[in-house]
Amino acid sequence: MSEVACLSTVPMKMSSELDFSRKIVQFGKLKKWDVGILDKMTKKRNTLLKAFAEKQQVDKTVEEYLAYLVAMTEGGRAGFLRKVLYYYWSTAVGKRTSHAAADAHYEMASVLSNWGIYEMGEVAQSVHLSNRSSAERVEKDGYKTLCAAAGRFEKSRELMASFPTVDDAFPLDIKPVMLSGFRDLCLAQAQELSLSKALRNPDNRGRELLSKLASRSYELYTAALKSFQDSKGPLEEPLYASLVAWTSIKKLSLHIRTFLLMTAHYSSAKVNKMPEAVSAAKQAEDLMAKLNAELSLHKKQYVTPGCRFNSNRLDKPLIVSIELLGQECQRMSYKVKRDIDIIGRPKPLESHVPLADPQELARPTPYSYPEMSLDWTPNVIQIFELKE
Repeated sequence: MSEVACLSTVPMKMSSELDFSRKIVQFGKLKKWDVGILDKMTKKRNTLLKAFAEKQQVDKTVEEYLAYLVAMTEGGRAGFLRKVLYYYWSTAVGKRTSHAAADAHYEMASVLSNWGIYEMGEVAQSVHLSNRSSAERVEKDGYKTLCAAAGRFEKSRELMASFPTVDDAFPLDIKPVMLSGFRDLCLAQAQELSLSKALRNPDNRGRELLSKLASRSYELYTAALKSFQDSKGPLEEPLYASLVAWTSIKKLSLHIRTFLLMTAHYSSAKVNKMPEAVSAAKQAEDLMAKLNAELSLHKKQYVTPGCRFNSNRLDKPLIVSIELLGQECQRMSYKVKRDIDIIGRPKPLESHVPLADPQELARPTPYSYPEMSLDWTPNVIQIFELKE
């Protein structure tokens, strides 16, 4: 199994079925007209909701539905239909409520964010189930998927940012600040997967690049945590609270891993900077104590004795990952102390060695809407415009 413990506690958003023909007729847009494209949109959307629920053929059904919906967005051929229908979506994180907005941009943003949540869960499951023979392939595929998910969250954020106001009536997870957090969370995990893949090559041990990759992942987890906290979600709500807790713990663990990789680099025979190695190892030890305290607190809040880990609790692979990190910290501290005994105690640094400069690899894959469905012919557009 990969050392990366991905997020698996965010559920999918849900929506109610929508009959495009009936709703548009109610608004007086068609009256006596019979346009088959509306029935097709109804079927495509219902198929999409089923795909989300069953987690089957999600990519295909999303693209097929959006090919119809894109015409109803700003600048689309049928952009004048953008604010005709109400679209209902539940929240994935936060108080379990549903919200309706009469805006195709809200529908598009909700579909894209739900797609990103689905992809995060798929990567999490693949990584958790991977073994030594499959880990490298899973990490490579997971990296691409998470970068794509980050692009979908970013596109969703842009759509929601176009609203004049996004008040408390909107689900917490669709607000721009939360979407920024999900985007950075995907990138943090993608960056971490690239680090895990690099660590599989024994020739990379002790190389400076590893600490820089870890430093960037730490930076991204920090940004994601800030966004989640800035959203001011309800800490009494288990899903939101566990999301904040998970991200905080991952941020600390990557902070520690960065210092451990710096220690390995500085103490290598080629570099041989023992004062810097001692400083980095000491900072890792101090942070490990803080991490253990935070992990213990969250275990009490989200894990009861003898219970199984479920969607409202910190997942077991994360707990295992932290325990392995603690063992690594102990081994590295022992190695540094042993090397000091061999070469003599070095003169200590006047200040802590700074964190390694971040090396960016993971970036959002820009999302582009699919080509508009050919069913949106000029004749169909004209029928709508006549009744506009």
